[in-house]
Amino acid sequence: MEPPEKKSNKDIPRLIGLPFAQGATMLYLLFAGCWIYFSDQLLVMVAGTPEQLRMLSTAKGWLFVCFTGLFLFVILARFTARVTQKHLEIRAQAQRYSITLEAIGDGVIVTDSRGRVELINPVAEALTGWPASEARGRPMHEVFSIVNEQTRETVEDPSAKVLRDGIIVGLANHTLLLARDGTERPISDSGAPIRCGEEGISGVVLVFRDQTEERRAQAALEQSRKRLQQSEEKYRGLVQHAPAGICEFDMEQLKFISVNDVMCEYTGYSHSEFLQLDPMDLLTSESRETFTSLMDDVYKNSPGESSLEYRIKGKNNRELWVLSNTRFFYEKGRPKTAMAVVNDLTEIRRAEEERRRLESQLQQVHKMEAIGTLAGGIAHDFNNILAGILGYCQLLKLNINNSEKAKEHVEQIHTGAKRASQLVKQILAFSRGNQYEKFPQKLKPIAREVVALLRSSIPATIEIREKFASQSHVLADSPKIHQVLMNLCTNAYHAMRDEGGTMSISMGDVYLGEEQTGEMQIPAGEYVKIDITDTGCGMDSETLKKIFHPYFTTREHGQGTGMGLTVVYSIVKEHHGAVTVDSRPERGTTFTVYLPATGETEPPGVDDQSRSMTSARGSETIMVVEDEPDILESTMELLKDSGYRVEGYTDGKKALTAFCQTPGEIDLVMTDMTMPGMTGEALAKELLQRRPDLPVVMCTGYNENMSETKALGMGIRRFIEKPVVNQSIADIIRSVLDEK
Repeated sequence: MEPPEKKSNKDIPRLIGLPFAQGATMLYLLFAGCWIYFSDQLLVMVAGTPEQLRMLSTAKGWLFVCFTGLFLFVILARFTARVTQKHLEIRAQAQRYSITLEAIGDGVIVTDSRGRVELINPVAEALTGWPASEARGRPMHEVFSIVNEQTRETVEDPSAKVLRDGIIVGLANHTLLLARDGTERPISDSGAPIRCGEEGISGVVLVFRDQTEERRAQAALEQSRKRLQQSEEKYRGLVQHAPAGICEFDMEQLKFISVNDVMCEYTGYSHSEFLQLDPMDLLTSESRETFTSLMDDVYKNSPGESSLEYRIKGKNNRELWVLSNTRFFYEKGRPKTAMAVVNDLTEIRRAEEERRRLESQLQQVHKMEAIGTLAGGIAHDFNNILAGILGYCQLLKLNINNSEKAKEHVEQIHTGAKRASQLVKQILAFSRGNQYEKFPQKLKPIAREVVALLRSSIPATIEIREKFASQSHVLADSPKIHQVLMNLCTNAYHAMRDEGGTMSISMGDVYLGEEQTGEMQIPAGEYVKIDITDTGCGMDSETLKKIFHPYFTTREHGQGTGMGLTVVYSIVKEHHGAVTVDSRPERGTTFTVYLPATGETEPPGVDDQSRSMTSARGSETIMVVEDEPDILESTMELLKDSGYRVEGYTDGKKALTAFCQTPGEIDLVMTDMTMPGMTGEALAKELLQRRPDLPVVMCTGYNENMSETKALGMGIRRFIEKPVVNQSIADIIRSVLDEK
């Protein structure tokens, strides 16, 4: 920055324009020389007398004076215009400097060549406490007093150093400015010399800045940096020592970025090994489909987080069930990274499976308890059936020669056997412990089975009334609904065992509104309502509060476990229903079960299809495998009477050997399930392995390890339970052969 200077004579050519001044001077000298030389020659030639010569000389002088005056006028006018223009430019420049100095955010002090203050801007006034009027002309060190912040020693005036060394200088760190009122401010500054052409340094300009806010901001930034560092350390510590597995992976590269110790412990990998894995490397085949679906959803719908249960495999192929809560992070709308918090559910899953197993066992115990309660009645009914069969057998012997009476006796024996078979099926349906899947079905057939079993087992002193009006389907597990009804009916029986009474079982379709379902905690909608009412002793309010509690019972010690109604409550809740009870002492009890109705219908049964067959005869070759000789003989005779060629075996291994000798000659194999040596299941596998298109029919009286679903899944064409009542064996064989 150069301040305006005083003008000297040597500046005139620069002000008026050096080329113009030089040209005008040369032109003036040339004209003057020519004028003097040629005018004198001309005067001598023109003037005839001395008087004329004098007059012409005078005129020549006046002409020279006029020309010289005109020339000087032009020169002075040009000079004046140039000077005026320069003064205006200098004034405008000075005004710009002044405005800049006032507007600049830093303090500015300008000194002369002696180090005295010439100019100070408003910021410098505020920082030093010296107004411009008082600071002007004072030595710099009075106005700008600085000390070392750490040593408190006076720091040399920077303007003095600039004037002495002629260089730009800056203050060292930790410099304090002492204001006029004693206020101390940390500052940073720089000083530069003002050079004035060849005359050297004419002054110093000092620019300085208050660092108080900057120091505060820097301290705050440093504090924030420390807090951030502490937070990162805490975060790393939390992640590393969290009780759950935590891992972060790159969504674009599908590579892990970080992992904590627990996740490594879950999988058996070290940190370095884990970070080399692809997420797919940790997933089982089933879980990969789940993960792929999740990734598709992330890229399509951009969810913020997800929670999934799936299986992962560790370093030694050890599989774990885990719950993964994953948070997704996006950049410009695209998935960038994801962080998963993984909890090992393996032990919880095992505990749940164990709990379900124990619940199943408990339910089975209560089934057996109910059967034990009804055992006397069942034995009584069986004895009645057997007595009838034996009686008609004796009559058959006596009337063997009377075909009409013999046929009548055989029909009665057949009817008694069917009754016994139905009773056995009801007992097995209630007692078997294997799990069934839910499917849409009407509940009336289940209720009728329960009533039939009750009628044959409870004493005649208890009257059973039934009213089944429901037409709706329920998504239900048949054996469990059977158990619910049996448990409630057994309780009703116990309430009336001593005095007798009436047991009423009704079923109907109802609609429950929100005002009715609120207390039961089920949604409003269509329900199948089942009421089981007894006229027994009833219960008081205190007993009603506890009846669904585990191990609570009103029976005498040794007559019940107290888990029957707990099982009922659990099964009903499993079917998304509700159970209520209404009872008063000596007024009887009513249990009401609500099960949600469904619009779905039950699938057609195999038996329905088989009953549509009309022709039961045939000529194919049938292999029958049955370890009971009586059953084998009777079955072979029935099939032979229907026109079939029959081969019979009491041993599965012998049957397999015979089949292997002539596999193409056998059209169908009918085998029992439970046999010594080789079971029907093992025989069927061997036969189907050798000839996959072979029709196989499996029969069983009762077997916990084989169900219709399992048999059909093996490739067996038909699964039937003994004894065959609704359909003849010949009908079943014909229907299977016609399916080929």
